[in-house]
Amino acid sequence: MRTFRCFNLLIALAMISFGPTSKSAADAVSSGNLGAPAGIDPADLCRHWVHSVEEQTRTQKIQIYRPSDFKQFPASHFRMQYVFYKNGDCEWYYLSPDDAHRFKSGKWRIASTDKNVLQIVKRDSTESYRIIELTKNILRIVLIKQSASISSQTVVGKETSMTTSATGTFDVKTAPQAPDEKAGSSTIGRLLLDKQFHGDLEGTSKGQMLAFSSSVKGSAGYVALEEVTGTLNGRTGTFALQHSGTMTRGTPHLTITVVPDSGTGQLTGLTGKMTIEIAEGRHSYKFDYSID
Repeated sequence: MRTFRCFNLLIALAMISFGPTSKSAADAVSSGNLGAPAGIDPADLCRHWVHSVEEQTRTQKIQIYRPSDFKQFPASHFRMQYVFYKNGDCEWYYLSPDDAHRFKSGKWRIASTDKNVLQIVKRDSTESYRIIELTKNILRIVLIKQSASISSQTVVGKETSMTTSATGTFDVKTAPQAPDEKAGSSTIGRLLLDKQFHGDLEGTSKGQMLAFSSSVKGSAGYVALEEVTGTLNGRTGTFALQHSGTMTRGTPHLTITVVPDSGTGQLTGLTGKMTIEIAEGRHSYKFDYSID
């Protein structure tokens, strides 16, 4: 009985929310009476859009775009443009250092956690926009997050890492295992972990957890390792996460870190920490990472 009570307590510890979540720019926008659409309709989105900056005020954060054939746009030094295709490809206008205007290619997708958030995946970043209004004749968006995919920058002639945040949701299945007599203790429980990640991190993980519950109610501890296979903001590879969690009479403490030098493929050099939380029965993660 103590072993199974240990499982339940430590699973709760692994899923509990650690610290309050601040109100994001996305929450601030969605709380206004802006008439956000109930999801992105690709039939309306997939066309050539041109920034109609003349329709905005100088202090307005919401960007207004019109179809390229909507009107004759006034001449300007540079005017942002996007072209979205139904297969998930996209193009955006780019002003190069020599003042040449060119289109660059990338991908677009709808955020798994919010059907009104459009994500544009570029070579070196992922931009998230909340769509305020979308019809065949107008696109109104506001930038809510920009995450670097290539995490390096040069400072005083020295290359340093730049931390990037990835967010999303995950599903987890646990399978308690029978006690191992060779381990010499039936009070240490073992579970197999099977996770599915969604959002900025798309992939799966397999892992194992060891857990112990003390005789004092609400006190326990666990350690776990899981190997993640997937795509992180456009970079594909594998890496390992190490968990160390304790609960002291109901007060939890959990750290989840990337195992040093565990990244492979395009995630080679990955370092970082992950936090998890549960709200309204939904599990979510925040992953602050860098790639050297």
